[in-house]
Amino acid sequence: MGDNIIKHVGVLGMRWGIRRGKKGGKPEKKSRESSEDSVNVSQLKKKSAKELSNKELNEILVRMDLEKRFKESNTSRGKKYLRNFLAENGQNLIKNVAKSVTTEMGKQIGTKMMEQMAKQKATG
Repeated sequence: MGDNIIKHVGVLGMRWGIRRGKKGGKPEKKSRESSEDSVNVSQLKKKSAKELSNKELNEILVRMDLEKRFKESNTSRGKKYLRNFLAENGQNLIKNVAKSVTTEMGKQIGTKMMEQMAKQKATG
């Protein structure tokens, strides 16, 4: 017979596509440099609104709006479709599911009650 042996030669618990770093076997984190604007806005957000000038408040709002629009533009078509579909049909979908579940439960309860009544008549 041939050598039909399966042998594991990897690291136990290792995940595909995750490389281990040199420190303690933890995965390496890729560090990204934050943009100067992002750092600036983060520092401004730590202050209260009363401490900020109109220019600084406007800078924060513009940055937040840009980040929001960027996030929205990067969503996949599937996510956009699903989000729109659920917004339009979500309530009806939930109502229909709840209605069918309660109807099915009612049928099951009714069937069990009829069976119990039939048993009582047969024994009584």
